[in-house]
Amino acid sequence: PGDGDEGPNQLQNTPELLAIVPSADGVIVSGLLDSLPNTDYELLLCGQSAATASGFGGCERILLRGEPLHTDASGQASFSVNIGDLPPDVSLVSAGVARLDPGGGRESSELSAMLPVAALPDPLFADGFE
Repeated sequence: PGDGDEGPNQLQNTPELLAIVPSADGVIVSGLLDSLPNTDYELLLCGQSAATASGFGGCERILLRGEPLHTDASGQASFSVNIGDLPPDVSLVSAGVARLDPGGGRESSELSAMLPVAALPDPLFADGFE
C-alpha cells in the first residue's frame, strides 16, 4: 500500500476496475484503489465506444464524476457504484481518481485499463426450458 512515487501529481495510483455488470436498475461498476492510507479521493468513470491502442484510458463520455472514496488505514478503498443506464454507444469503461489535497488542490491519476461491460444473459433462455 501507499503511494511513495515521485513526479507530477505524486504519480497518483490508478484504480483497478473489477467488474462492470448490467442490473435491473442500471450498470454496477466495482473496483479497488490502493493508495495513501486514510485519504479522501473522488472517483471518475469514463465511457468509450472502442478500445484505445494501449487499452488504457479513453474518455469519450464522463459517466460519473465526484463519487467520494476514502482509503482505510492500509490504503485500500473498494467501490461499487450504480451509474444508471449506459449510452448505447458505450461498451468500455475506465476509471481515474483525484486525491483531494487539504489546500483545495487535486492530484489526479491516469485512467485505468478499460474493462468491457458484461452482457446480460438473454432472458429468453433464463429458465433453461427453451
